[in-house]
Amino acid sequence: VSMRSIITISTIIYGVLAEYDLCIFTDTEGSGHELNLNELYDVEIRAPDGYSDGSYYQYSACRNEWNCSYHGVEYLDSMVRRTNPSGTCGTTAKWDNGRTQPSYNDNLKLWTFEYENGNLCTYQNGTRTNRTLELMFFCDIGVPYQLIYAQEPTTCVYQFIIQTRLACLDYNPNASNSDSNNDPISAGSLFLILLFVFIAAYWFIGLIIGRCKTIPHRDFWCNLPTLIKTGFSVSHESVATEINQGSGSKHRESLMDE
Repeated sequence: VSMRSIITISTIIYGVLAEYDLCIFTDTEGSGHELNLNELYDVEIRAPDGYSDGSYYQYSACRNEWNCSYHGVEYLDSMVRRTNPSGTCGTTAKWDNGRTQPSYNDNLKLWTFEYENGNLCTYQNGTRTNRTLELMFFCDIGVPYQLIYAQEPTTCVYQFIIQTRLACLDYNPNASNSDSNNDPISAGSLFLILLFVFIAAYWFIGLIIGRCKTIPHRDFWCNLPTLIKTGFSVSHESVATEINQGSGSKHRESLMDE
């Protein structure tokens, strides 16, 4: 096990955990409110029949889950994918690693994202532009998540409305499992814990496989088990001697009393 392997594994773990941190958004209006979509990270949300414009829409939170084929080549680059009635697939919006942040409307209890990075779209006058998605999350404390609206109200502009408790400021995902004042462990803290575990595993595996040949201060580390054993032996002998001496003194005192 090399240090390069440990670094590579740690980087992968941190990357996965960082994805979850990127799924927490802050109101761009400066209110300080946060929208946490981590519960939707592994969920596929589709527009039900009667709620869309005839096309088939799929949305995956905080990742590009869907692929479309362009000129015979498939690309995994769609956070929101639209398949029209003829079967043609297109990217409505792409995940941009959290660069797009939402605005929050306190009166409507509504979070709104504006993504302008979909596939190229052609207006009726021939002008081409990227598809734009208005992704909205509407507060409903009784609904885990439901896509209630998916339309293209104007050419090349799409609107999604997702009804969910996650959009409610008073929703606490940890209320059922722990006290509301206890914050969940952050990705950074979890990463540090796992990093220390990997480093410890690295040292012990290196100690066994390398037989102390590649470890810094190897004389100390290789002799550490022996030193610990010696320390326990000395302590045990010292305690045993004290006990024996104490027992002998009491025995002599009892003889003298007799």
